[in-house]
Amino acid sequence: MCKLKLLSCVAVTFLLLLFHSEHSYAVGQNITICSIDANGRGSDRTLNGTGGVDLRAKLLNASNFSPPSGIEPITFNIVDGFGARDSITVASLQTNGCEVFFKGFVPDGDISQAERTAMQNWVEDDGGTLLAFAETSQANAFAFKFGHSTSISTATSWTANTTGVSHPIFNGPFGTASVLTTANQKTYYNNTTGATILATDTADISQATVLDRTAGIGHAVFLGDVDVITTGISAGNGNNTDQDHFTLNLFAYLALVHNQNNYTPSTPNIISPVDGSSGNDSTPTISGSADPGASITITGPNGETCTTTADVITGAWSCEILPALADGNNALMATASSNGNTSVANTITIGIDTTAPAAPVCSITPDPANNGTVVTATCTGVETGATITIPGYACAAEAGNEVVCTATVGQNGVDGDEEATIEDAAGNTAT
Repeated sequence: MCKLKLLSCVAVTFLLLLFHSEHSYAVGQNITICSIDANGRGSDRTLNGTGGVDLRAKLLNASNFSPPSGIEPITFNIVDGFGARDSITVASLQTNGCEVFFKGFVPDGDISQAERTAMQNWVEDDGGTLLAFAETSQANAFAFKFGHSTSISTATSWTANTTGVSHPIFNGPFGTASVLTTANQKTYYNNTTGATILATDTADISQATVLDRTAGIGHAVFLGDVDVITTGISAGNGNNTDQDHFTLNLFAYLALVHNQNNYTPSTPNIISPVDGSSGNDSTPTISGSADPGASITITGPNGETCTTTADVITGAWSCEILPALADGNNALMATASSNGNTSVANTITIGIDTTAPAAPVCSITPDPANNGTVVTATCTGVETGATITIPGYACAAEAGNEVVCTATVGQNGVDGDEEATIEDAAGNTAT
C-alpha cells in the first residue's frame, strides 16, 4: 500500500527471476522507488518526466516477465515527489517509505547542500539504495557527495568491462547487454575510490561510466548518462533491446541489494515434530515452512544442528538434526536468515526416549483352562502410557501401571503359549 497522502503513487508487480547463486534472495518487502517530481524541479528525465515515459511504461508492464521456474514476484511502488528544493531530508525519505531513490537529471543548483548530506546519511546510515546520474559536471551533486567527481565525456557508447559482463546489471534476468549507447550530455567518473567500475567509455577504457558501490549499510549505483535508461531505450513498454535488458536488470538489481541490506526473514514455522511430543528417534527430521529461499538453521541444546534452504517457491524445508539428541527433553531453536539478517527464533521442546521399557509381568487366570474358556491376563508394573499386545488377546489401556487383557482359549490361536509385548509412548518395545 502507498503510504503517501499528497504525492502520487503507483504500484507495479514484477515477476523477478532469481539471479545466479551468489545473488539469490528470499522474497522481501515491497520496494518503493522515490523519484524527483518533474513538475517541481523542471527536469524531464525523471520517472514522471517526458523523457521517462518509456522507462515508466516498461516498469509498469508486468507482462514483460514470463513465469518460468525460479522467479519471484516483487511489487514496486513509484512515488513522484520531492519537487521543492530542500524537500529531501532523511525524515521525508523515511516518511514516504523510500527504499530506492531515482535522481534522474537535476542540475546541481536545484539540489541544496542539506539535501546532498541528507541523501548520503539516508544511504549510509538508514540502508537506502540510490540510483544517481551525472549528466554534466554541474549535475553530479549526489555522486560528488559520495566522492565521485566527474568530467565531461564525448563518448558515444559504453562497454562493460570484465567485471561488468558478469554483473547482474549487464547479465541478469531480463537478458544480456555489453555495449550501451549514450546521448546528449554525459560524463565519466574521474574518482572511483570505494566503487566497482562496471563499464567505461568504449573508445577510452580509462574513463569509468558505471559505478556500483556499498556505502555504509546502504548501496548506490552511479551512471554518467541518464539517457542510457530513458531516451536511449526502445519506445513503448516492451523488453526489446540490449539497452532495455540493461535497464530492467538495473531495477531488478536495485531491488535485490535493498533486500540484501534491509530484509529480515519471518520466523520459520516448525510443522514436525510437534511441540511437546516425544519419540525414540534421536536424530529426527525437522520440517516446516519459511520465507522462500531463506536459510534455515536448527540448533539443539548441546550444539546439535541441521541446516537447509527453504524452497524458493513453496518455502517448505526439512533436515535431519545431528549428532544424536540426548534422552530427555530437548529444546530445538529454528531461525531463518537471508544475507546476514536473521529472524526471531522459534523454539519447541521434544522428548527423546531411546530406553526400552521393562518387560511386562503377566499372570493368567484361570490357569489351566480348557478350550472355550475366557481367560484374563493381568500385566503389572507397566510403564505409564505404554501399551500391551498379546496375540489373540484384547488389551485395555494402561491404568495405574496395569493392563488387563482377555481372550478365549482355542480361538484366534490362543493356546496358552503367547508372548506379551510392551511398547512405551516413545515407541520403544520389550517382550
